[in-house]
Amino acid sequence: MAGLMSRSQISWIYAPVSGGRYGSEDGTLTMMAAAKKEVLKAQNSVLNTVGGRIIHVGEKPGMGQCVKASLQVLCGATYAVVFEAMVLGSKAGIPGRVLYEVFTSSFVGSPLLKTVPA
Repeated sequence: MAGLMSRSQISWIYAPVSGGRYGSEDGTLTMMAAAKKEVLKAQNSVLNTVGGRIIHVGEKPGMGQCVKASLQVLCGATYAVVFEAMVLGSKAGIPGRVLYEVFTSSFVGSPLLKTVPA
């Protein structure tokens, strides 16, 4: 598509997003934007209506999706480790709520952990 658009002098921005439902509702999505710098700059105000953070990831088509896929791998691996840690603690008799409180208030705490039920 980018090749066809380039031949017809149509500019494009390829921008997968992260932030889910709440980011969408609040206009705080992170956008992983691939485009020519001048195109991205010219359309920045439009992108900022839905995105709280616009990150230029490169100029080639697919670069945004590659960053998004990398992010999803990291999220999936993090969830797997969180669940393993919860199982370890629960098998020792520690309530999930206690583990959750410690995890979310420590160095490893992140918004991702807040989606894990205690």
